[in-house]
Amino acid sequence: LAFSGVKAGIILLKLLNVIIENASMIMRYLYYVSSMRNEKGLTDFGLGDWKDPFVREKGYTSSPREVTSSIATYTLASKAAFLFKQAELYKESTYTQSLADDMRKCIRENLIDFSTMTVKGNCQTSQALGIALGIFNKDEIELAQNRLIEIIHNDGDINACGAFGIRYIYHVLSEMNEADLAYKIITSKSRSCYGHWIEQGATALCESFEDFDSPYVDSRNHHFLGDISSWFIQSIAGLKPNPKADDISYYEISPNFVTALNFAKASYISSFGKVSVKWEQLNNTIKLYTEIPNGIHGRIILPEGFQILPTKLKLPMAHLKLKLYTTKYLFLS
Repeated sequence: LAFSGVKAGIILLKLLNVIIENASMIMRYLYYVSSMRNEKGLTDFGLGDWKDPFVREKGYTSSPREVTSSIATYTLASKAAFLFKQAELYKESTYTQSLADDMRKCIRENLIDFSTMTVKGNCQTSQALGIALGIFNKDEIELAQNRLIEIIHNDGDINACGAFGIRYIYHVLSEMNEADLAYKIITSKSRSCYGHWIEQGATALCESFEDFDSPYVDSRNHHFLGDISSWFIQSIAGLKPNPKADDISYYEISPNFVTALNFAKASYISSFGKVSVKWEQLNNTIKLYTEIPNGIHGRIILPEGFQILPTKLKLPMAHLKLKLYTTKYLFLS
């Protein structure tokens, strides 16, 4: 891992100790999960796409439990392999990487229709998970993304994800340059969307998308559908600390200038100090403000179709090095 400064080195040692202290627990769980694999090499247990908003009407979750469980197993094993490698636990890293590779192989063999690049279930959650978590190869991604858009439009541009899919779908759409569609779904007043909560007077996150006067309504102060907050910070404001988990001093600022919004801002208190970003939109001009403490480095990445106004800033037009002081950039659509 590449870190800068003594302070970052101390943080690294603390993080590695957490991995080492929990290695046996992680391994025991993955041994157990591996023992649950069926004849196809997949897993099929757990809650699945919990709180699928239309499960009562249909009688089943749109994304088969075999899909969510198997992809979760693959993801857990892959992340464990990464962590163990950083902590130099090479025996554990080799085992977990082998498990991840085999799970991905079995998922691709059994759960993907390659004629249409569709994940089993033909639904928002299945497709978003396949794209977000590396089930598709690079040369397959574009077709898989197009299929996700088709599924969303067929659903009427509303949310059809439970707790698993909703964790990923808006980030996936933003990476596809479809942040406007993500925002449209989120703010929709349809029953399965966050906008409906606001319309009903919600002041906190809810446990599900049930109507407040429904006999099936549950907790109205629940956090686990709350990744939308991460989407606001990372995809709209564009503030992404250490996005590849390989350098705590590296940040990307990659905002999405949602047409319906006039501004967005976010901040993060890092070990180096406060990192903040704000953008304002007026007509075809956008102003982007950044506050970057000493010790932080990174890039500003613009959405497709945007460029730096060349008369205002003489720097490369694509990926900018962040300055180590408060600065202002002007962009023109």
